[in-house]
Amino acid sequence: METGGWAIVLDAEGRQNLLRRLRTYSQRSMATISSRAVRPVFFMHIPKCGGTSISEALMATVPVHNRRGDIDVVSTRRAAAMIHAGVDDPLLYHDDLATGAQVYALREGQLLTHMAAGTKVVSGHVLFSETAERFFGETYAFVTVMREPVARVLSNFGHSAAEGLFPRDFDAYLSHYCARSQGLMMLRFFAGRHEIAPGEEAEALAIAKARVDRFDVIGFLDDLDGFCSAYRNALGVRPRVFRYNERRWPKATPTPEQRARLETLMAPEIALWEYAQKRRR
Repeated sequence: METGGWAIVLDAEGRQNLLRRLRTYSQRSMATISSRAVRPVFFMHIPKCGGTSISEALMATVPVHNRRGDIDVVSTRRAAAMIHAGVDDPLLYHDDLATGAQVYALREGQLLTHMAAGTKVVSGHVLFSETAERFFGETYAFVTVMREPVARVLSNFGHSAAEGLFPRDFDAYLSHYCARSQGLMMLRFFAGRHEIAPGEEAEALAIAKARVDRFDVIGFLDDLDGFCSAYRNALGVRPRVFRYNERRWPKATPTPEQRARLETLMAPEIALWEYAQKRRR
């Protein structure tokens, strides 16, 4: 790229980020010209459900003169570690560890701050908030995207193993705290709980099912066109989702025995997924 007498050299990631920003600003400029009064949105970004591209698409519908809020994953982990442990470490207060409760509390505070400010679209790895629903449920549309549970958790495993959160051996993973945490991810998000202890699954599932029914738009990763159409029908504007080249994490291919163990651990999550399919049909 030439800028006057200066040459800016971008690597592949830099070019991709530039392209994303140009597309976003172009769409936001068009939204400013054709702006319609639509309801503000909270996008509950469940990890490994394609939410980064979807969040960007929703943000691009916001006119330039309106506020938008991206609750960042890594910076909130670092901030929680600074607040509670006095160190700057993005893994110490990771979402999927026992310490993640403090991260989610921090993000809920950011969500409520954005809602109180009237931010047009708020997106982030934020658990369902009863407080947000109480004060802003009539104002904000609640939106999310789900993914087939086993595919979702295998993607989560690959990403987290690459981060160094736990060993890459899948048997070791199945015995790790994170396997339960990640295996019940969608259930945790809809139930609004950082942790679901053994024995609490039925109660959490009942709460999560009721909240599935209250969401304004629920999409599914294998049908993003359907999600965009449902979003337009509910909110009057159709997002454009661009799929970029994603970083490739180590891929797990569990044995039949490992998969059976995983599915047993994930039984409440799978039950929630099957319930959501009724809404889909």
